[in-house]
Amino acid sequence: MGSVSDSIEREREKEGESGRSGLLKVPGSAAAGKEGGQKKESVWRRVAKFLILIGSEEAARVLSMLEPAQVERIVLEVASIRSVDPDEAAAIFAEFDALAKKAAASASGGVDTARDILTNAFGDEKAAQVIQKSVPVSVEKPFAFLESVSPEKLFQLLRGEAPAVRAAALSQCPPKLAAGAIACMPPEMKNETVLSLAKLKELNPGALRTLAASMQEKLRKLAVSSTTSVDGPSVLAGILRKMDGKAERVLLDSLDETDPALVKDIRDRLFTPDDILRADDRFLQEELRRMKDHDIAALIAGREEDFRGKILRNMSKLRGAAVLEEESACSPFSARESAQAGEAFFRAVRQGWESGKCPLEGEDEVWVN
Repeated sequence: MGSVSDSIEREREKEGESGRSGLLKVPGSAAAGKEGGQKKESVWRRVAKFLILIGSEEAARVLSMLEPAQVERIVLEVASIRSVDPDEAAAIFAEFDALAKKAAASASGGVDTARDILTNAFGDEKAAQVIQKSVPVSVEKPFAFLESVSPEKLFQLLRGEAPAVRAAALSQCPPKLAAGAIACMPPEMKNETVLSLAKLKELNPGALRTLAASMQEKLRKLAVSSTTSVDGPSVLAGILRKMDGKAERVLLDSLDETDPALVKDIRDRLFTPDDILRADDRFLQEELRRMKDHDIAALIAGREEDFRGKILRNMSKLRGAAVLEEESACSPFSARESAQAGEAFFRAVRQGWESGKCPLEGEDEVWVN
């Protein structure tokens, strides 16, 4: 990762931010600012857009490598971004081609070095895409970029292609991936594809390279086609949910001093009904004891069965029956009343989690009296 750190330092110095280490370098491009003399985007905003594009899993991994002050500046930018149009998204991805080419050409690692750097920066799938685009075909297998895509994504790439084309592409994929993609197909498409696979004999290398290039371009377009509209706070909440709980709390506490309204919005988005399913039963029992039967009935009204079950299991059978009777007598609840009951309950559980009194299943939290 030494070459990445060097690039990071140079970019930070250009932005006037020398003195820190670890910021991901984003080379400048025409997409950074529109023509006409507008001010060029800061490196922080450029990185923020890049993190939005690569998804919450990879973004969380990148943020975990940065210093708290850097993370704070980046997440503020993420929260303020409302859109990344497809052209700009494509330009941002293209900027990292230079990094791949530089690493691939170095004497100390070649393609393997490029793959390691890109994988550490933004994950296997994006790394495979950039490597395939930047490295000569003679070095890489034409379909290597497919090895780390999901079966569902591969199915999307093959949809609309002729059976023979689907069969040719699948023949170059790992068996497990090919089987998963076939399983996603509707019956008629599945039968045509399997029949074409069975009839395959020889494949022209040139035709395979052309097909691989076409599929790679289609994959790139799929990656950017859904990025036109962005809800910054929701994206940021998704990233924070992938980070460990301690890092998340430290970051939000720091941001709270700068923008408390934003932090409240993010915290509201961080806790969902799925988190309630993982919440500590003892804490839920205490919280439910403080609530009225009517409020609990409003809380569970219209909810999924697993959520209802979690709440009812943390009350006595007698009280649970009383709550269900109240729900039946008062149904239907207004959307506003149900929402208010949910917000109050989620807020209480979230505050318990933040204070350490309500650990979530799967986290290394300790119960605090």
